[in-house]
Amino acid sequence: MNKKILTLPARISSWKGQEDFIDLISQIKIHRTDFHAFIVGETKDGKSNFLKKLKKKIDKNNLGDMITITGHRDDVREIIAISNIAYSLSLEPEAFGRTTIEALSMGIPVIGYAHGGVDEQLDRILPEGRIGVGNIPEAAMLTLDWLNKSPNVPTNNFFTLKRMLDNTVAIYEELAKQRRKHRTD
Repeated sequence: MNKKILTLPARISSWKGQEDFIDLISQIKIHRTDFHAFIVGETKDGKSNFLKKLKKKIDKNNLGDMITITGHRDDVREIIAISNIAYSLSLEPEAFGRTTIEALSMGIPVIGYAHGGVDEQLDRILPEGRIGVGNIPEAAMLTLDWLNKSPNVPTNNFFTLKRMLDNTVAIYEELAKQRRKHRTD
């Protein structure tokens, strides 16, 4: 059977959204079972108890055959590339959200909580992927819609490495200019 792939790329941490992702998969499973979900990310020291909690939650919800926790992977990019949908469900806003922009840049749709850098990225590239923080029913409904008909992901011409480097250099140049001016005053 050809299954759809749903991926949450995030290191194992209580604020990275793995518990919400498991709840999301529980809701999707009610409507369809032709998918497999991956939680891709390492478990750093001190997070093993949280990993055990996640595994218990997966077992409690009878999702052991639908969710794989991969641990650390060197091929995260490749896993995202074969995914039908990637997720960014961090409970706290992140400054940038690297996996979100990587997925979008590969044409993979992203469903993410509308805050921080992820909100800015989705707002500019795929606004229909923005959902309220913690709104699992909305995420489930959107996932089901996108599993039926994947959205067109526009090309990312805004969040590029060149633009980021140019903006960083411009900030440093402005600061250097202000410092020189301050010294001459």
